[in-house]
Amino acid sequence: MKARSVVDTAHVRSALRQLARHCSPTRNPLADLACVRLAARRSGFEPTLEAREFELGRMLGETVATELERLRRQTGAGGGGAPRDLRHWPIAARICADFEKDHPELEAWSGIYHLYLRPDLNLSLIDLIAMVPGRCRRTVQRRLQRGIQALTERMLVAEHEARQHPAAVAWSKPTRWEDPSWDDCEILAVAEDRLGAG
Repeated sequence: MKARSVVDTAHVRSALRQLARHCSPTRNPLADLACVRLAARRSGFEPTLEAREFELGRMLGETVATELERLRRQTGAGGGGAPRDLRHWPIAARICADFEKDHPELEAWSGIYHLYLRPDLNLSLIDLIAMVPGRCRRTVQRRLQRGIQALTERMLVAEHEARQHPAAVAWSKPTRWEDPSWDDCEILAVAEDRLGAG
């Protein structure tokens, strides 16, 4: 499967690093995935390169936020009697609440969310480590790697599901304008495929 070679931790990490700098993930092959093209279409946009890069960032952010919220509910992060909606808590308290449960998966998603998807916080790895007592640098780095691996797996699942959608296969093929090396026969074959899928 072509997606397996494209969806890897290096590309996911690269996209996250760009998101941490308030940028859409540019020049990232993940933007060419069928799931990203399909999501752009479902959002009402033509899957141009810019739209796909934006959609990739949105998909990564939404996946991480959803998984973090699910794990917070599952583990009761926030303590007994405390409101479950941690958005009203100071950021350091939210992070500590996530790491107090001694739940590696929750720590992984929380680390990814706060370090990469909240650029407004301007957190560094050192800042994150300082907020979570009892966790050494290597442990936090392992949690982040675990989170990136889990996010990579979610992208693989999303890509597999998108490829089950008949129109996604047609949308995932590059157009002549994206790949000028195509000859007229290849363009005609793609057009026939798209008409047959439509």
